[in-house]
Amino acid sequence: MKKLTREQIKTKEDARQYAAQRLNEEIEILKKVKAEIEKGRDIEEMEEVRQLAISVSYLIKIELSGGGDADGFILYYDKDKKLTGGVYYWADWGQYEEINLYDEEAELVELVYLGGDGAAFLP
Repeated sequence: MKKLTREQIKTKEDARQYAAQRLNEEIEILKKVKAEIEKGRDIEEMEEVRQLAISVSYLIKIELSGGGDADGFILYYDKDKKLTGGVYYWADWGQYEEINLYDEEAELVELVYLGGDGAAFLP
């Protein structure tokens, strides 16, 4: 498969292929870093390790159906277990789509399915 550049992305499939390329590149770097760690090298000295930020978040998946075609909601929570958003998802044999929820819609899903307290379902 031809290697894409960012500028060549025109379709959703192009974006998926480009992301897969980037993933493969990152995994190869991590394998090299692992080998260096196993040799005793300090990870703090390695320029190969990129880290912009690490964040903690939670999600709650509410499955409305699971066969034939599946759908449901995914609600996202921050590290303080506050609702930050959500999506409606639909999936069927190799297809998957998500539609972002407006804040009011995410709050409505949380109210109806989680009694208005999604944090109670989180670890």
